[in-house]
Amino acid sequence: MTRLFFSLYVFITLSLITLTLGLDQLFQPAQPRLTPYQQAWLSLFEANQDNRVLLDRQLRDAGLSYSVLAGRELTTSTTLSSQLERGQLVHGFFDDNWQVYVPVAGQDVFVVRFATPADKAGNWWLVSSLFFILLGVGIALWLYPLWRDLRKLVAATEQLNDDGSLAVPALSSRSPLRAIVRALEKLSTRVTHLLRQQQELAGAVTHEFKTPLARLKFAMADDEGMSAAQTQEARRDIDELDTLVQEMLDFTRMNARQPDLHIECIPLYDFCCDRVQRCLHPVSLKIDVQGDNPELNADAHFLAQALDNLLNNAVRHARRQVVVVVEHTCEAVTVHVDDDGEGVSESQRESVFKPFYRQDTARSRSDGGAGLGLAIVSRIANWLNASCKVTKSPLGGARFSLRFRLSRAQT
Repeated sequence: MTRLFFSLYVFITLSLITLTLGLDQLFQPAQPRLTPYQQAWLSLFEANQDNRVLLDRQLRDAGLSYSVLAGRELTTSTTLSSQLERGQLVHGFFDDNWQVYVPVAGQDVFVVRFATPADKAGNWWLVSSLFFILLGVGIALWLYPLWRDLRKLVAATEQLNDDGSLAVPALSSRSPLRAIVRALEKLSTRVTHLLRQQQELAGAVTHEFKTPLARLKFAMADDEGMSAAQTQEARRDIDELDTLVQEMLDFTRMNARQPDLHIECIPLYDFCCDRVQRCLHPVSLKIDVQGDNPELNADAHFLAQALDNLLNNAVRHARRQVVVVVEHTCEAVTVHVDDDGEGVSESQRESVFKPFYRQDTARSRSDGGAGLGLAIVSRIANWLNASCKVTKSPLGGARFSLRFRLSRAQT
C-alpha cells in the first residue's frame, strides 16, 4: 500500500509539473504582428520625430496615453539606451500593451502606450480545460494496469476449481496488487487443505463405522438372542464407536480455531503420574514414570489430552512395557513416551502425525482409533509452542517426544 501511495504521488506531481510547463510554453504569447493601425502610427512617429510640437498635438488629439521623459530619467537596458541615443524608434509589447519610445530633439523621449486587450477569459478557460483533460487522461493511463489486475482478481474470486482452489491469476512482479495475489494463493491452499480434510473425514467416518456396525447387526440378527460373548463383543463395538466419535469431534473442534489457553504452573512428573493412573491398560502391561519433576507453564487441559493420546497410542502397540520419561535441561523440558512395540520406520515418522494416516505395520487402524490421536497431539503441541516427533525407543519400539522450550523466566 505504501508503494502504491508513493507511485501515485510521484505520478501526479510529475504530471502537474509537465502539464504546467507544457501549456505555458504552448500558450505563451509570442511577439504579435503589428496591425495596420499600429504601423500607421509608427510611420507617423518616424515622420514627425523632429517636430516635437506637432507630435505632442497629434497625441493629445488622438487621446493616447503618453509621457515625456528626459533621456537620463529612463532606466532601460544598454541596448535600448544606445538605440534611443542614435535617434531610433523602439517599440514592443509590455504587459499586454504596445509601447513606443520616440526620441525627439533635446534628448527627450516620448513614451506612448497603446492598449491591446487580449481575450484573457477565453484563453483561461481553454488552458484550464486542456489541463484537466490531459491530467485525467494521464491518471486513466496510470490506473489502467491497476484496473486490469483488479478485474482479473474479481474474476478469480468468482471461479472455484473442483478441488476447492481459486484460479489465482499471475500478475506482474511490479503490480501493487501482488500482496493480494499472495494472500489469495495462501487462502486457496488453505481452502483446498480444509476441503481435502473434510473429504478424508467423511471417508474415514464411513470406513471406521462400517465394521463395528456390521458386527452389531450380525449379532442382533440371531433369532435366539445374544449370548454373553456376543453381548461383550457388542459392548466393545459400542465403546469403539464412542471412541471414534470422540476423536472426530475433538479433531473437528481443534481444526476450527485456536482456543484460549489457560496457562498455569504444572509439576510435570506428578502430572504424568496422574495421567498414567487414569490410563486404561491391560494388567499384563507395565507403565512406569521416570525422570525429573520440573515446573512447566502450560494449559493443563490440553497438555493432559496430548499425554493421554500418546499413552493410548503406546498402550495399543506395546508388548509388555511403556515408560514415560521427563527430562529437564536449562533450555527445554521434554516428555518421552516409550513402548516396546514394532516401532515406526524412518520413512513414516513424518507422516504419522497427519490425520487419517494408515500404516502398513502393526500400527494400523485395526488396533483401534481413527488415526486422529497423533494429529491432535501435533495440533496441541503447536498451540503450546512445543514440538512433537517420533524416534526409536530404547525399549525397541517407538519414542514419542513432546519438547517444550523454556523462556528465560522459567530457567
